[in-house]
Amino acid sequence: MMWVDLLPLLFTLPLLGLSGFFSGSETMLFGLSAADRAELRGRHPAVSKRIERLTKDEPRLLVSILMGNTIINCLFFVITSAILLQADLGAAWSAGVATGLLLILVVVGEIIPKALCDVARVSAAVLLSGPLLVWTKLAGPVAAAIERTIVEPLARLSGSEAEQDPDAGRRALRTIVEQAAADRVLQSGEAEMLSELMSMPSRRVRDAMTPRLRMPMLSHDATRAEAARLLSQQQTPLVTVIGEGPDDVIGFLHAKRFLHRELPTVGHPSALQPVRAIPETATLEDALQAFKRTGSRALIVVDEFGGTEGVLTIEDVAEELVGDLRHHRPADLAPSAKKDGSWSVPGGCSIRDLADQFNLVLQETESATVGGYVVEHLGRVPQAGEAFVIDNIKVTITKANQRRIREINLVLEATDAE
Repeated sequence: MMWVDLLPLLFTLPLLGLSGFFSGSETMLFGLSAADRAELRGRHPAVSKRIERLTKDEPRLLVSILMGNTIINCLFFVITSAILLQADLGAAWSAGVATGLLLILVVVGEIIPKALCDVARVSAAVLLSGPLLVWTKLAGPVAAAIERTIVEPLARLSGSEAEQDPDAGRRALRTIVEQAAADRVLQSGEAEMLSELMSMPSRRVRDAMTPRLRMPMLSHDATRAEAARLLSQQQTPLVTVIGEGPDDVIGFLHAKRFLHRELPTVGHPSALQPVRAIPETATLEDALQAFKRTGSRALIVVDEFGGTEGVLTIEDVAEELVGDLRHHRPADLAPSAKKDGSWSVPGGCSIRDLADQFNLVLQETESATVGGYVVEHLGRVPQAGEAFVIDNIKVTITKANQRRIREINLVLEATDAE
């Protein structure tokens, strides 16, 4: 065995460099972020233009890079195999040297360049974009032929992921948001808001609407005094005006406009805003499009027979996505006594304030609000109408949606508030 016969292996070092060039170029090009591209436009405009030319046709670019990498790796193995055969090292030594060469190719030609180009994408773009542009021009005709004869037919045969599963893109985006939150690139509140926005196509109007039984309503022949009384009680800018019954909605009454005009009844045509309807099965995304298209602030939610199910305002949609938008004074969130001896408590009321006011001994909790405390105790968000006992307190959910508790009713066994 003559080790001098292995010296020709040194001539394969350029092939290792070219393999690393193609591997690193792939990682760099398909890993450039929007911030990286902005930096290139500002500091290296010529490089930025080359990157734009390269990524104009990404499938063909990928074919060109993979073709170059495959050719180089095949040449490496052909040449090294020929050298090993010529050296006549014997079966054991030949297998050992071949394994070592394979490891060198994987480490030097794949792992190291990919890692470096992933860490220093902008610097890699400056160094590699020029030679890569030359290669794509040389390999362009062959890459185009491969794309037309192999890649495109296979893509049509299998169908794109988006065509097979319309929610695939949304799931991928949600995964990115979750990973960004885990890596602390996004704050938890920001990630939650993005997740809520992405859920709009699957969230239904009925989840955010005010149900029919809780809709502020006035008869079309109601007087100014009756309207003023309801408006002061409900503290709402819009009231639904009905004719023969709740299923006969004739318009929306804008509180301020009505009170500023000398109109005898709420049913006067000049006092009403037109009614726009939306099915209860529509999504929140559909509702936003309807608000944008019609310019309305409220929509009547109807069932399959056209009956009134509830009312949806643009504020309801916003609150469903990002939480309660109203500014609450401390008094707004305080418990209020009812005639039957029970207490009405907003879901946003401080759990500590409630415990102090009624001398309650509650379980240890990480929640800051009464609604959060109930959800933590149950392990879920209860529905309106549910009743149960927590810490010897009878709790009835009076207002809630799928995401949060808005109001509860408490019956205290011990004492009244001090």
